[in-house]
Amino acid sequence: MIAELKDKILNLSNDISFLISECPNLNSLEEIRINALGKKGSITSYLKDLRAYDDNSKREIGSIVNEIKNKINKEIVDRTQFFKKQIPFRRKSHNWIWLKKKKHYLWKNIPMWVN
Repeated sequence: MIAELKDKILNLSNDISFLISECPNLNSLEEIRINALGKKGSITSYLKDLRAYDDNSKREIGSIVNEIKNKINKEIVDRTQFFKKQIPFRRKSHNWIWLKKKKHYLWKNIPMWVN
């Protein structure tokens, strides 16, 4: 029974890790975090169900669930930092303009950022 529960927890961890790695933006990442680690989340429900087991089983399952919880939390933090560091794609474009200096016109190349 404990081996089956461990397998379920590990499969859930793998599913959540896959969702985190494939999430396209911060909003969906936040939804994943809430659904996994929130008050009524899937990982939290395993911690609540520990009451039904004996002391040795509680220690085993609790340590596994806490390791998975920490791993998922770290993945979420890393993914959040990835999204925050991501700079919008911009390319440099050169526009030639005429500048009037004293009585002369100059043909000037001015770099501008274009999205």
